[in-house]
Amino acid sequence: MKQPASLLKWNKGGLKHPMARARGLGAGGGAVHHWVMQRITSVFAVPLTFWLCAAVAGHVHADYATFTAWLAQPMNAVLMILSVLTFTYHAAQGLQVVFEDYLHNEALKMFKLVAMKLIMIGLAVASVFAVLKIAL
Repeated sequence: MKQPASLLKWNKGGLKHPMARARGLGAGGGAVHHWVMQRITSVFAVPLTFWLCAAVAGHVHADYATFTAWLAQPMNAVLMILSVLTFTYHAAQGLQVVFEDYLHNEALKMFKLVAMKLIMIGLAVASVFAVLKIAL
């Protein structure tokens, strides 16, 4: 479905030079910060992923009581919370890039960005709450 020309961001008026509008260039806003944060979270995610895979593999046949006792240990609870926060933040950063790059209807883009961020925040809070409930 083709978007009406008035809803496309590059057709809006402003102080952009016509050549910049044609190329889709403009102010980056927080693009550098966003890019750096994606790289930082991906670097943190690598060792956390290895730790999480090893932890899950070590408890494949464990019962609920054994796993909750393991998760109640302070170091495991802290690493699990760091994993949840790192993975959800990194996923939100990646989804934001996809929405910004491929959605050209500004209203739909804003709605999806806000909904995605609320869902990711809710997921992170619920996960941290669950870990803390077991650990404390």
